[in-house]
Amino acid sequence: MKPTYILLCFVLLFCSCSGTSVPPPQPFNVFGYLPEYRANKLFPYETFFANGLTHLIFFSVEINNSTLGIDYIEERLPPMEEWNKIRELADKYNVKLMVCVGGSDRSEAYPTLVRSNHTENFFSQLKSLYVDRKLDGFDFNWEYPALEEDYRKMNEFLIKARAALNSTGRPPIVSMPAHPHPTTSSFLRLSGINDAVDYIHWMAYGTVERLSVLMQPLVLEGFYDNIKKLTLGLDFYATNGPQNATTYSEVVVRALMQSEKPATDEVVQRLKESSNEGGFDFTGYYGVQKKMDRARQANFTGVMIWELGQDILSYPPEVLKKATDDATIEKLYNVSLMRSIHEKLTEWKKADPPKKDINEEGDL
Repeated sequence: MKPTYILLCFVLLFCSCSGTSVPPPQPFNVFGYLPEYRANKLFPYETFFANGLTHLIFFSVEINNSTLGIDYIEERLPPMEEWNKIRELADKYNVKLMVCVGGSDRSEAYPTLVRSNHTENFFSQLKSLYVDRKLDGFDFNWEYPALEEDYRKMNEFLIKARAALNSTGRPPIVSMPAHPHPTTSSFLRLSGINDAVDYIHWMAYGTVERLSVLMQPLVLEGFYDNIKKLTLGLDFYATNGPQNATTYSEVVVRALMQSEKPATDEVVQRLKESSNEGGFDFTGYYGVQKKMDRARQANFTGVMIWELGQDILSYPPEVLKKATDDATIEKLYNVSLMRSIHEKLTEWKKADPPKKDINEEGDL
């Protein structure tokens, strides 16, 4: 089978819309990071947009430690011709586009930036990036502030960043990630960051069982009313010890390769229920839905995915050659974690349909 056909099947499988209609905005936010090494022309943006993704965060540009400017804009973001198509698709599905500044191994300049009195270059570039790319906001990703002063300075920086972006005439979305620890929630509250951002991504990765620790009242008590700004981290990767990780997709492919009939209902159901394959632990299909339930019960605003490209986007020929028809291909994609999210969102929508607006035509 040709790769184009395979990708088309994947897009059509998950798209719940008919014709040109577009689903209304989801009340439950689904953020997803997309690193530059995944964001190629074959990435199925519309598939994710059509299935519940509300905020796409491109990962990531960096702060130059010497000039305090922004590096790797052209290298880390899709070229403008492709970007314009992504922007058009995002508008069609009411998806917000954001850019991450910093992140893991890309945060070393934050301590200098937030303490500097010479940030004109940074904010000038930030505004240009915001306008040129028609962005909806930024994710300021310092991994991690260590001292109480770091948090205070970060709060001052976030206030300045919002003011700079407001001056363009479009209020921005501002988010940042946070390490799940009792001191983190306290520092975020005491520093004022809770009030300075729109969303905080609570990076509570790991097994569903681990949430009993990462979401206990002691850990979250610093947020108070700002609990509604939290998103719960969803890991789309698998781990075998602290230093050994792989993607969810790779784990599934290996499991299917070991099965003589990889797309049988029995095999697919087993994979949906699984949280360990080949010694690798992961948040599987039903695990994702359990985490979504926990986030909703805790009054979080939604979930945050690290990262979208680790989901099942395609299968190697060794797996696909065992698929004899389109129905078998559909079963192969039934274990996608984004499909799991879409299924849960659909379940909630059916259980609690939106009330008719009093201004709409009708009896209300």
